[in-house]
Amino acid sequence: MESSTRRYLIRLSIATVAYCVLLPVALFVGRAVSPPWSMACALLVLPPVALMVRAVGRYFQEVDELARKVLVESLALGFVIGTPIVLAVGLFQTFGLADMSFMSAYAILMVSWLIGGFLARRRYF
Repeated sequence: MESSTRRYLIRLSIATVAYCVLLPVALFVGRAVSPPWSMACALLVLPPVALMVRAVGRYFQEVDELARKVLVESLALGFVIGTPIVLAVGLFQTFGLADMSFMSAYAILMVSWLIGGFLARRRYF
């Protein structure tokens, strides 16, 4: 494994663990406190998300052209896969056919990106 990939996985793992730890805390505490503080609790998960964005950006800067191409293709495929699903869920919610939290959109897009990454890597490796 290349050192840039190893650094990326470490950065992304730290950000993901921080997100997974802070999300339940934000939800639990945010529901227990009054509105000004509940909004502050909702913002607890933003730093880990910013770290995820930074990890992907630094990885993009550090890797070679093929890895960049695979990353961009995986993001594009993830967008193409995830956007119609999020749109369909939104339309179902509009017509009262589904009752999903908007938080599920993030999970749908991340899973779509994973699928896009699998498809992009399969094409080149």
